[in-house]
Amino acid sequence: MRHETVECLDPGGRSAMLVSSWWRGRRQPHVSYTAELGCVELAEEQAHALGLLVDTLAFRVVRTRFDHSGRPLETADLILPMDRWLIRLASGM
Repeated sequence: MRHETVECLDPGGRSAMLVSSWWRGRRQPHVSYTAELGCVELAEEQAHALGLLVDTLAFRVVRTRFDHSGRPLETADLILPMDRWLIRLASGM
């Protein structure tokens, strides 16, 4: 199992989100995904990386990507500061 955490910046250079991903072998293209939205209190390391206070609420999106047979390829936790994101839900097009 491989793991990486990446800090993504907005165009102004401010930390916009933290993405922690887990996958097996080499990364492969996906054909579908699921996403679960919740809220979490930021841990010390997360808060420091995002420039926020410990225990600040943030959105947590747990995303799982699947191949054509429905097998999971990768899962990721996206930590999104609530003051920097608007979550929009839409039906498939």
